[in-house]
Amino acid sequence: MLFSVFAFAPRRDASKVVAGVPCSILSEQQISETLGTPMRLMPTSGTICQYVSTGGAERTLFVVARHAALPPDAARGVAVRGIGDGAIRVAGTTYVRYGPRWFALIAIPQAGGIASAFAVEMRLAKRIDRPLIARMH
Repeated sequence: MLFSVFAFAPRRDASKVVAGVPCSILSEQQISETLGTPMRLMPTSGTICQYVSTGGAERTLFVVARHAALPPDAARGVAVRGIGDGAIRVAGTTYVRYGPRWFALIAIPQAGGIASAFAVEMRLAKRIDRPLIARMH
């Protein structure tokens, strides 16, 4: 009987993003391509998004949507150029601003060290769906 319930559920499309949902600023497909392993969004409240590897590699990505004017500890951060309307790197987290919203990108584990995680976060930040963010306001 349980199988029959799932038989009529809509198919999950990892390439789609959903307007108004902060976890959809990047699709599962974009994240999987960037991290080099299949990734899946775990159940979420919509503001803290955890993506986990389904392909054997132990990788996790957190995307956190924030409405705050500045990220926590911004005064200790280092400005990052070339992404969003502004970006800062603070304590192992890349914060990217699009309009009034900040998004934290945290790649775990930092397998190749901090520099490797930062490179992954930068590649992901450049792929964020800017028109979708504009519709969230």
